[in-house]
Amino acid sequence: RAFGLPVHDWLAVAENVDAVLNECARDGVLLRDLGYDGPILPPQPASGGIDFDSLPPLSAFARPSERRLILVKGYHGWAGRALHALSAVRLAAAHLRDYRIRILRPAPVVSEMAALIAESGGLDIAPASWVPDHAAAVRRMGEARMMLACGISDGIGTTLLEAMSVGAWPIVSDTCCAAEWFEPGRDGHLGSPHDVAGMAEAIRRAATDDALVDAAA
Repeated sequence: RAFGLPVHDWLAVAENVDAVLNECARDGVLLRDLGYDGPILPPQPASGGIDFDSLPPLSAFARPSERRLILVKGYHGWAGRALHALSAVRLAAAHLRDYRIRILRPAPVVSEMAALIAESGGLDIAPASWVPDHAAAVRRMGEARMMLACGISDGIGTTLLEAMSVGAWPIVSDTCCAAEWFEPGRDGHLGSPHDVAGMAEAIRRAATDDALVDAAA
């Protein structure tokens, strides 16, 4: 199967496609492997990207090393794996006592797990409050030291672009194309969505290494 369709159906669709616009360069290779031989346009974020003219300058935010907020993408279902991210948070709890951990749009099961972690791990962890517009969401991201997004499939996540734009250290899954946008280990962490222990170590590192997060920003 490819892109939700059986391969034979995809090939039939490909014969009638005039051009393709992807988020990731890697997708062009996949399309060619599926038999598409038409033009492939340069990659572009599906969201349109970040309008830096509308953002405060990075200097308007606190240095990442001074921030004490962690944001976690709360989707858990077909692709999202927020429960894996919260498991990693629990493993790294000893290093997160001074942090507020807020979950963005958590699924009900994710909120339930967060409540258990708050009780068992002694962490300040809860669903994030609703914000009225995108500008407010980006300003909140600018208060975060790090952002966690765990999933088994993604392109260039909008949350990742928002985090990079305001200096929040991204911890994301290698199932997205983040490596086309930052250098893993220097500008953010890229790892398997199934490697909870590795994610926990990435969280610990970002929580304790001030020089790392400041240099990335």
